[in-house]
Amino acid sequence: MVIAAVVVAAAPASTWQTWRRGAPGSGWGPAARRAKVVVAASLVAALGGCASGGPEPAVARCQVAAPALSTGHLHTDGTRLRDALDRVVLLRGVNAGSRAKWAPYAPFDFDGTDAGYDQALARYLDGAAALGIDVVRAPLLWAALEPTRGQDDEAYLVRYGKLVDEAWKRGIRTIVDAHQDVYAEAFCGDGFPPWTLPGTPSAPHHDCPRWFEAYSSPQVMNAFAAFWAPPDPPATSTMGDFQAMWERVVARWKDRPGVVGFEPLNEPSAGGLASDADFEANLLHQFFVVMANRIHVKAPEALVFVDPVGSQSTTLSTSLGAIAVPGVVYAPHYYQPVTIFGGTGRTDLILDNLTKMIAPAQAWGVPALLGEWGAGQDAPEAAEYVGAHHDAFDKLGLMATQWEYSVSSEVWNSEPLGLARADGTFRPMADEIRRRPRARAVAGTPLEVGWDGTTYTLRYVPSRVTGDAAVSEIWRSPDAGLAVTAVEGACVDEDPAGPVRVRATGSGVVTVRLQAQ
Repeated sequence: MVIAAVVVAAAPASTWQTWRRGAPGSGWGPAARRAKVVVAASLVAALGGCASGGPEPAVARCQVAAPALSTGHLHTDGTRLRDALDRVVLLRGVNAGSRAKWAPYAPFDFDGTDAGYDQALARYLDGAAALGIDVVRAPLLWAALEPTRGQDDEAYLVRYGKLVDEAWKRGIRTIVDAHQDVYAEAFCGDGFPPWTLPGTPSAPHHDCPRWFEAYSSPQVMNAFAAFWAPPDPPATSTMGDFQAMWERVVARWKDRPGVVGFEPLNEPSAGGLASDADFEANLLHQFFVVMANRIHVKAPEALVFVDPVGSQSTTLSTSLGAIAVPGVVYAPHYYQPVTIFGGTGRTDLILDNLTKMIAPAQAWGVPALLGEWGAGQDAPEAAEYVGAHHDAFDKLGLMATQWEYSVSSEVWNSEPLGLARADGTFRPMADEIRRRPRARAVAGTPLEVGWDGTTYTLRYVPSRVTGDAAVSEIWRSPDAGLAVTAVEGACVDEDPAGPVRVRATGSGVVTVRLQAQ
């Protein structure tokens, strides 16, 4: 069994990726492929005829110091993100989360005191760290930040800052996400302050299972229309207030070690001003160019994450043109519609759909991060569905943050996408995330990254950088029972309580395999 698993892992990426996904009706679904092992002639050839049962070469061991990073800041390099040591970084994380959308605007319940917040935050982030994630996309609610025009809520800003700081202590970066859904809490959504609405708005609420239908209501469409087409002068408009808010946010957190970047607006809506295609091509494109430049005035090196319209999740295409500003990351969302209602989508569509979805990033020459995706929390096949997404992420080199991770006794609009229960324990689909090893930083150019349920493979061409910068890191759960079984072109430091650290010993391709024991 062990020899056969190594044979599969050593096959060319095109061969073993197809086997790992399992063609529909082939008998090679996720459960079957863990129980069956087939050694085909093509796989034997991939080993150079060495599948006769001979012993594997000894794994080269060495002491490798943990690379020192003073901040979590990243920079773009074509379609990749790199850290301060110039290593390729592959972010995988969660959104934090639906509970943050209403007062007291935190992704978990707490008793309202500072001490209670700190204790709940520690439990929450310890849970996130146990999943092995390295980034959170954290909703920043304008309604919470500036509940009264011209008066920021310092207590909210302090709490948000604590989340950033405590996450970074656990090696988790933060994307600051100006979140909104159907504009405001008055419409059963979240985001914009009530003072941006005319008259006396309805009371805040979050009890609408079909909340997204409010996008077509006259009140929501009028609110967005006023936002996108403000009166002169701009300083007196909602857009002017919004931009001023962002300037304060960037000034406050531009140098925060854990902040990786800023997302000007989640799932922007046209508000009936134009078709989605015309809106993306014109108003939305102009908005992102302006916002990216304004952010860079105060934070020249910051990443800026840009969303197309929400319907892109199902159309898989966008009319948004390239944002010709340094540091842009394309950040679309992907939901198969049935998942929104707690079901499970088709795993055989995921790779093809995501390939189409990130095509704009390839055309623009910028990195892509899937800002939102999710699975029905109680669906029997939820773990398989989550695993199929991660398989596609590995295949495409795609970064992603799953929606969502909250710890709450209430559920925002009955949304059935939570990784955790009200008591903080994780649902079964979270195990699929926790048990998967992941390359967090690669000191070179990745060639193959993948996990088949028993074997994890990382192959890369090492960089010419030496010392700490030449160290790649593979995260694995301490209780997953995974060990390094094969290494080529490198030596490894296998810290039982930390990541596997890999240092190239030459200029040839590095291959590292971990297997379940």
